[in-house]
Amino acid sequence: MNHLINTPSILIALAAIVIVSYLFNLLAKKTRIPSVLMLLGMGILFNLGGHYAALPQPDVRPALEILGSVGLIMIVLEAALDLELR
Repeated sequence: MNHLINTPSILIALAAIVIVSYLFNLLAKKTRIPSVLMLLGMGILFNLGGHYAALPQPDVRPALEILGSVGLIMIVLEAALDLELR
């Protein structure tokens, strides 16, 4: 069986996410729309496109707890960087 998740696929996906995030950040500065909303919209469109094209989707449920914790840590650290104490 051909596995969907392997090391090169993960590295390519992560690199693509970083590049798209950078491009959305540049676009967000010009349009004044938060880049997070653009990334969420792109994720929703990819998910709908995958369902429409009947593409197989890997089971990511085992990694959701770890990804959720990492996401929460990133949000808190970014908020701490924007905090200005006087």
